[in-house]
Amino acid sequence: MTFNYPLDKINNDININNFRNNDKIFICFYKIISNAKYQSIKKPFLQYLLYKYPKGDKECLSFPFTLFKGKSNPSVVANEFASKISGVKINSFKAFISNSNGHYFFYEYLDTYITLNNVPRKQELWWCLIDEICNHQKVINFDVHRSVYNIFYSNPVLIYLKENTVNIEIPVVSFFGAANKIIPYAASLGIRANANKIFGSYYYLGSYNNSVRNAGWSPNNRRMCYFDKSATNENGKIFDGGIIRYAVFLGKCRIILYRKTDPFFWFFKYLDSDIYNLKYYNKYKSAKGKWAEKYDSLMMSHVEYKNLKGKININPQLVVKDFNSFYPISTHSLDFSTLKSNWDPFFTKYYIE
Repeated sequence: MTFNYPLDKINNDININNFRNNDKIFICFYKIISNAKYQSIKKPFLQYLLYKYPKGDKECLSFPFTLFKGKSNPSVVANEFASKISGVKINSFKAFISNSNGHYFFYEYLDTYITLNNVPRKQELWWCLIDEICNHQKVINFDVHRSVYNIFYSNPVLIYLKENTVNIEIPVVSFFGAANKIIPYAASLGIRANANKIFGSYYYLGSYNNSVRNAGWSPNNRRMCYFDKSATNENGKIFDGGIIRYAVFLGKCRIILYRKTDPFFWFFKYLDSDIYNLKYYNKYKSAKGKWAEKYDSLMMSHVEYKNLKGKININPQLVVKDFNSFYPISTHSLDFSTLKSNWDPFFTKYYIE
């Protein structure tokens, strides 16, 4: 695929007269991912480098910045700070934008591979997806500072890679959770398609909270073993769990809703009754995996029962048809001191170590 990142559309006029003492100079490193160690990348995608403030200091993510001092040369200041961040003496400057928050210098980080590492909570520099920055305004459960996402909103040319003049699909962030013993295998060899799941033998991911559920507790809250060793206590709480963070290309995606036109209406209808209904179950079973004939992925968020009390689903889930449509970009260990005794899908303070 031939692609480009059209930063040449930005006016790069760096006028020293627009700089004031103690103005912020933001360093915006990006890289274009087109290679991975274990998979072929179907489409290139962007990652931006953000600095995460330490625990106890709101832990938000921002572009790294330094302060401009009068009589300095802004380009020299930016280049020197960029070199300090990257460890490379000469960096590839690509664009400049100035607004009321400060002055943004954009550099291309010349590494096209996914850097797959276990990233702890104390890590300062994070490679982040456009989806995390612009749509979620969060990475894991750490807020992205408004000075970051606003620069993208104000300058949409920063958001998309292009194939000729056509925008290339942006991958969404999604997660997979399991006991820590499983995480290295899943990250390097890939997760397995699950034939027992309700939407067929495909790949099941979800929101961060959804992954915490699977990394913190066994599916049925009972004792579970891995490699002939117990991985949980008697109540199914996992001793140590982790998550994998993915970049996922949705392709043609179907949003699952509880309505008659939905392919899974009969399954929801079957669940939404105290009485076993063989007719509803057979209708669901006959259509179970056929969605993949038309769609590349399914997305299900908050779905409520119509007849019974409660919810069919709370935390967003994602089902992906093709193994080569999602790529691990980081792994994380859960901080089990932030987990409750029992799973609470509405709790938002589950953290990584």
